[in-house]
Amino acid sequence: MKPEEMLLKKEERVSFSLRALFEQYGYRKFKMSKFEEYDFYAENRSFLHSEAILTFTGLDGKLLALKPDVTLSIVKNTKGSRDAAERVYYNENVYRARKGAGEYKEIMQVGFEYIGPVDGHNVEELERTLRSIYQRPGPHFLHIVTKKGKGYQPAEINPGNYHGVSAFDPDGMPDPEVAPKESFSTVFGKLLVQEGTQNPKLCAITAAMKYGTGLQFFAHRHPQRFFDVGMAEQHAVTFAAGLASQGMLPVVCIYSTFLQRSYDQIIHDVNLLKENVVFAIDRAGFVPADGETHQGIYDAAFLSQIGIPVYAPSNYEELQYWLHYLLQDTVSGPRAIRYPRGGESAKLAQYPCTKREYDFLYETPGAEILLVSYADELEDILEAANQLNAASQNADVLRLVKLYPFTDKLIDTVSKYIIVLFAEECVAAGGIGEHLAYALQQKGWNGRFLHCAVHTACLPHATVPQIKQCTGLDAADLVQAVRSALTKGENEL
Repeated sequence: MKPEEMLLKKEERVSFSLRALFEQYGYRKFKMSKFEEYDFYAENRSFLHSEAILTFTGLDGKLLALKPDVTLSIVKNTKGSRDAAERVYYNENVYRARKGAGEYKEIMQVGFEYIGPVDGHNVEELERTLRSIYQRPGPHFLHIVTKKGKGYQPAEINPGNYHGVSAFDPDGMPDPEVAPKESFSTVFGKLLVQEGTQNPKLCAITAAMKYGTGLQFFAHRHPQRFFDVGMAEQHAVTFAAGLASQGMLPVVCIYSTFLQRSYDQIIHDVNLLKENVVFAIDRAGFVPADGETHQGIYDAAFLSQIGIPVYAPSNYEELQYWLHYLLQDTVSGPRAIRYPRGGESAKLAQYPCTKREYDFLYETPGAEILLVSYADELEDILEAANQLNAASQNADVLRLVKLYPFTDKLIDTVSKYIIVLFAEECVAAGGIGEHLAYALQQKGWNGRFLHCAVHTACLPHATVPQIKQCTGLDAADLVQAVRSALTKGENEL
């Protein structure tokens, strides 16, 4: 800063800096009187910030107004030719009524141009506006207004329910506030209402996904403890840390794919401080219909890297038990519970909640093969075990609910097998399978470990069975992986 600039006030320094910037690009300064004839603004009220205009009578008897807007004055007082746009910049004060205060306030305006509002559904008008702006130099602010669900009345009435849809009945859908289709999200949301009724310190936070996370029920029952922070996952996590530091029990409900945005806040604001925050991770694992960007394949990996306990129920009964468990005063510090998109598997629903962090879904005498997984991938694991057992290649199936950290007892249990296959809808690098392989190695286990997981970040927009086929996580590929390991072992003997 030059010595002479240090004598200026802050607003004066800003004014000089802006002047230099605009003049660098060929703009000339626009300067005019503080007032205009009242009729000029009265004729253009629809363009003004408000109806209130401060008026007075001039010496010549004309009704004058302190200018409430700069742009209109520029239009009236500049005389640019039609062949070329005239570039002007301004640093002018305007006079507007303060809301509810009954008085006027002097406000400094510094220009760049505001254009709009423009109807975002009028494609011709919008294109014409964009082409016009493109031809004009300098910064512009374009305000486009759209209506969510425009053109389909049910979507206009219930935009949250139609945020992301696949096939649906065009004759209408139930009100999402009252009767949404049952899913892990809605079951979670209703359970959280019960927990919030019993615990006045429990609160729920979402990032613009009230319906998607099933929190509309909590918002209705406990509105003072429901917080939608908008599309700001980073803020949601830090906000939760602040609430936890003051004795609240925040439950942060975010889609797996969006939780990635807040990883820095999870590490620094929650985990380092060991704040009492519960993460409810929706859309965990493979996600059909929502697209390539919505795959929930990272959360188990990046949360386990920093030691946050992660739980993955495979059906509604397990969700109910473990959510209740994680919300008790006997559990503290950051922890997470993750669950998939949509409803529970009919096959996995047949297996009751044993209230254990891991348990066997299938055991055969003398089995030397162990298939391990969690959540929805267990269905393919069970089918793979059926095929192996039908061929007298006996395999047991182990279900994990608490994914990480492992207990010594779990490692002891797994290390009894010669071949261990771990399958997960998660990235391979840093995934739960890698943690398990390392733990077995540290114990001195010499068996064969097969880790079936996601080895590419670019998953297709497809159904879950199709995604499993292309990642080698369907039952047929799991069986083939085990049989290849058996053949390789025989050749080495």
